[in-house]
This record gives sequence, C-alpha cells and structure tokens, in this order.
Amino acid sequence: MLVKGLPVEVRFTALMVAVCLGFSLIYRLPIRFPASGAGFVGVHYLLPLAGVLLFGLCAMASGRASGMRHFLLALPCYTIVLFVHFHLKLWAPVINPQNHDAFYWSVDQQLRPLVDACFAIRRALFPIVSTDTNLYMIGFILLFYGSFCYHALRTPAHFRTLFLAILFMQGLGALFYLAAPGVGPFLFEPGLNPHITEAQHYMYQVHQQVDAGGAAWLAANEQDYLMTGLGAMPSLHVGSSFVFLWFAIRHGRVLLPTYVPLFGYIVINAIASRWHYLIDLPAGLALAGVSIWLAHRVLRNETRGEKAQEAPRARREGDLVPA
Repeated sequence: MLVKGLPVEVRFTALMVAVCLGFSLIYRLPIRFPASGAGFVGVHYLLPLAGVLLFGLCAMASGRASGMRHFLLALPCYTIVLFVHFHLKLWAPVINPQNHDAFYWSVDQQLRPLVDACFAIRRALFPIVSTDTNLYMIGFILLFYGSFCYHALRTPAHFRTLFLAILFMQGLGALFYLAAPGVGPFLFEPGLNPHITEAQHYMYQVHQQVDAGGAAWLAANEQDYLMTGLGAMPSLHVGSSFVFLWFAIRHGRVLLPTYVPLFGYIVINAIASRWHYLIDLPAGLALAGVSIWLAHRVLRNETRGEKAQEAPRARREGDLVPA
C-alpha cells in the first residue's frame, strides 16, 4: 500500500520500482546500470534527464522556491522511472514471449492507403528534411525541452501537471509494452530512413538474443544494451508529443507554430520510418489522454486533502485569538 502524505511523484515512482523488483524476483532478471557508452538510436540516454536538469536551471533563474521544490522531486523521480522503463522494455521477451506483430501488420494492410499516404508525405518533405535526418527523435527532444522550459518560466502553476503526465506516460507505457508486445513493422518492410532501418535491425538482434538467452544473457550483457529494447505498442513518442501539444494548446499558444508541424511530422514519420504500426498511434494517444486526466485528478485530490487538513488548523488558531 502506498504511503499517504508523500508527494504523488514519489508514490508513483515507488510503485514502478516495486513492479520492477517484482518482475526481477519472479523471472530472476538482473537490474543493471547502463554502461557509459550505451546509446539509443544516436541519442544518448542522458538527454531526457538533461531536459529535467534544464528545468531546474530555469527554476533557479526565475527565483521561484516552488519551482525548485518541484525540480528536487522531478529529477530523481524521472531518473528512476526512466531506469525502470528501460528495464521493463528490454525484459519484455522474457516476461511476455507472445508476439502480436502479425496482427498489427494485418491492420496496416487493411488500412494500407493510410500507410502509403504517410510514406508519400515523408517523401514530399525530402527537400526540407533529408532522408537521413533523424528529426523524429530530435523533434521529440525539442518538444520535451521546449515544454519543460516554457512552462517552468511562463506557466509554473501548470508545470507539475505536465511533469506528472509525462511521468505517467513513461511508467504506464512500459507496462503496456508487456501487455501486447510488438517489435515493429520494420520486420516486414523497411522505412525511408536508412540509418533508422540499420538501428532497428541492430536492436532486433538484441531482442532475439534476449528472447533466446533469457535471464542468463541479460546477466552478462544487460548493462551494454539497456537502451535497445523494442516496443511498438503503444507509440510513446506520439503519445508524449501529444501531451506537450495539449499543454501548449491550453497554456502556451505561442508554442503552437512550432509544435503543430513537429507533432505532425512525428506522427507521419512514426509510420514512414516503420517504427510503428498504424494501430500503435491511437493506442499512444489514448495513453496520453489517460495520463493527462490522471495527472489533473491526483493533483486535484492532493489539493483537496491539503485544504481539508488546513481547515481544522485554521479553526484551532481562530479559537486562540482573544475576543
């Protein structure tokens, strides 16, 4: 049972750690820190954490004590949840060896005109964004950094809600990877970015080794491949990008001229790069909606609880004031 009174960030992080430890004990899976050279599709694993650190610097620059308090919670909680996330993603073939790629691919074939449209749009963008440019990842990181910095400085009252939504996306997304695993449509056809295709097949080799070697292989190699887990369902890049877009629509419209085309590109390239099946996208958007709703709900309940605790204290203090 979660300890009442602790910030929701801490409670959710503790829950994710408990889940990770539970799977580790049940399946005898090792928990390792990543090796210094570990990377993920050309983007080092510290980059998302650097975004949280950047928020802390923004909070310091703004001189807001509440912002610093949130930062002191955000950095360790996000670090730990991300650590758990990558473990669960890499462990997926051991925890749930079922594979749903054939079904997901059949959906792509039934809706093939949509897939072809994504390919056509991406090809039309070649003069602007060349075929070997990884704007899919870079654009996501720009949304990440831009949202954290903007809401930390301009709308600090909404930053914690944004952070919680992203924290929930990372944690719950890792659990959904285990529910209905899929590797990705690159198994059936290549995407339009040759560098991404090369990375996908490298990661698939690791996936196969985890599947074949299980806990013994992980015990010997996990630290070198922690960032190479594959998970198509749901699309967390599309879902998380939608979270950033939603907060921009509600609380930072000045960001929209940049965010709308970046979000559109991420959606198109999720398909055109063959990271994702079509069905992964609405699943990611649904998880984003749940994460946003959950973030608002838990903070609203937390505020009500604080007010309920303050009311008796205020009455007691009022009784001590002489008439």
